[in-house]
Amino acid sequence: MQWLLKEYHKDWLNFLQRCDDTEVVEATETNNDKGQNPKWIKFQDNVIRVPEVKLHEKITLEHCSGSSALLKNLRKLGIAQIKDLPYELNDILDRMPGVGESKMLTFLEQLKKGEKPVNSGTQSKDRSSVKTIRFKNQFIGLSEEATKMTITHEDFAGLNSVIHQLHKKEIHQIKDLPDDLTYIYKQMDDVGPGRISKFFSQLRTIENLDESDEEVVINQGEGTRLNGEIIYFTEQSRDYFLKEIEFTSSIESLLIMLDTKGYKKLKELPVDFRQLLNFQGVGHKKVTQFFRQLQTKIKKLDH
Repeated sequence: MQWLLKEYHKDWLNFLQRCDDTEVVEATETNNDKGQNPKWIKFQDNVIRVPEVKLHEKITLEHCSGSSALLKNLRKLGIAQIKDLPYELNDILDRMPGVGESKMLTFLEQLKKGEKPVNSGTQSKDRSSVKTIRFKNQFIGLSEEATKMTITHEDFAGLNSVIHQLHKKEIHQIKDLPDDLTYIYKQMDDVGPGRISKFFSQLRTIENLDESDEEVVINQGEGTRLNGEIIYFTEQSRDYFLKEIEFTSSIESLLIMLDTKGYKKLKELPVDFRQLLNFQGVGHKKVTQFFRQLQTKIKKLDH
């Protein structure tokens, strides 16, 4: 019997090694004492192991190979760090418009490379601009990471002609753009200044994607945030049961789902309200409705 168990153990280790090029370490008391708790992430038939030391890395444009569409969708789903990713990336792919299988595979490969340094949380991120782009009297300062972003149709919605003609000019990344976009439309066919203005506006949102929105630290139970807005819970309101608060029927299904998953009191709601998007069948509209109603109800509870 012991021989069979030993052979099974060997087969299992061999399987893990085929899934990931990183070394598979046998589980021992010594390893457990070191706190080695890696995370496994799978997409299609590809499985990787991310070491524990990397789990708190913030997911950036570099992880996403310059795809802001992928980064935007991850942020909307409340996935900010590697630890927030599900085991099965297939589970979130259908909720990420503009992101296909090839992008997800590339994303998995970037996670596997592990080239980014670990952010310990004690160092401030260097946001210094390395490129400034102008349009008329407006300017955008772009960080080095933002300049590495690839210019694609998915990332700049409604600008197919502009993107196509930029590519014809061998402009494929933000860093390839000229410093002044004011008159670039004159070098393009059937493109006016309005199209370039729209491109410039979307370019501004790309840079803002990687800015931290965590200046205000909220501990679990103290409140929740959504899109930069914060709802604070008083000591009295924290212990209110969600089912005792009168919400409209439009979010009843979400409230039932929260209850079944153990979110019964206000203080148990996630600090990042976007995490509710991870629930099956829950979209941005319903989460926003819930947040708005919660804002109103909290004011009444506190008076």
